Amino acid sequence: MKACIAILMLAALCFGAQGARAATGGTSVAVDGASATITVRFDLCCFQDATEQTIYGPLVQAEVQAAQDMWNAALAKLPGKGCYNLKAVFDVRLLNKGEPWDPDYHQIKIDYERPGRSFSTDPGGYSRNDDDDTVYNQTVGGQFYETSMSVGTWAHEIGHLMGLGDDYYDPPSLGHARSSCLGGRDGTLMCGSQSGTIDQALADRLADILNIADRLPQCWKGTLTAHGQGNVYNDQMEMSFTFLQDAHWKITGAGKARMAHLPAANLPDGCVHTRTMAPEEFATTLNGARVGEEFELLLGTMERVTVQYSAKCGSGSVGPNTVAGVSPFVGIAPLTATEIRIPTLNGSSPMHATIPQWEVNGEITIECASCTRTPRPG
Repeated sequence: MKACIAILMLAALCFGAQGARAATGGTSVAVDGASATITVRFDLCCFQDATEQTIYGPLVQAEVQAAQDMWNAALAKLPGKGCYNLKAVFDVRLLNKGEPWDPDYHQIKIDYERPGRSFSTDPGGYSRNDDDDTVYNQTVGGQFYETSMSVGTWAHEIGHLMGLGDDYYDPPSLGHARSSCLGGRDGTLMCGSQSGTIDQALADRLADILNIADRLPQCWKGTLTAHGQGNVYNDQMEMSFTFLQDAHWKITGAGKARMAHLPAANLPDGCVHTRTMAPEEFATTLNGARVGEEFELLLGTMERVTVQYSAKCGSGSVGPNTVAGVSPFVGIAPLTATEIRIPTLNGSSPMHATIPQWEVNGEITIECASCTRTPRPG
């Protein structure tokens, strides 16, 4: 549950505001290329005596670890916005009665004995359904009730400490029952913490939260199609890719391409040339830079393939001959030998490259995956 809705100047009255800091938050992110590690630091206060510490200390540590594992098992399969490899680290300190709060940790009061509905505050939110980056800018407070918390509840509540809002109606709205899920959010963690799953929308929303203040490099997704014809080649390539633009406008990316080979006929030698390639699908790289309002991209690959050539010339034939260690791009070589230039706007651009008696035509389409936020149901 995400509590304490900020309304204009009343935000300072929220529970836990004494722990707020303008410059630093209890949650932070470390970014390395496309990888981002979200670290949530929070204090739980307090054990009232040694007996409570003995009973609940190992249990809480195990539940927090299990909640972290739950998030990471899901995020490992769900790249945020199709671009970012997200990971979570939950750094919890269990305080004894009288121990001081750490000013750089979220300050969560915990009751180890009584049941209750756990919550954390969000002084920056206007609704408990808001996703925002408050926790990255300041510490927040809250109240947890251990006896009412499953591993899923811990994962849900710490989800709030990563910036996620609730995915249920509370209070009732427009005829919806209290705690009923927002549209399309049934069975997901930020609605049903007991058994909810972490889905692609949650991973995308975490990336959106980090991008509120441009904490992640800008990410672009796209497709490229190309047809190369010349020499003995008649090849069609389809490729999907992502690339990142860092603060220095440098571009790094990767993708997957598939090559199809059609017979090459009507050549001066009067033969019909055919080829096969194994594997037909291969990994690609995409590097370059943004220059003004254009991306200048170079297409490449570290992979090599085995190609089998054959030709039918009148009543005779040649081959098949097999050559290993060939670049899979050989059929569209004029394109890969030059820079691909495309405006830095969502949309499509035609491509054309030639060398003597060899021509490549195609189209590249891109969209900024990180520039728009994942739609939230109303």
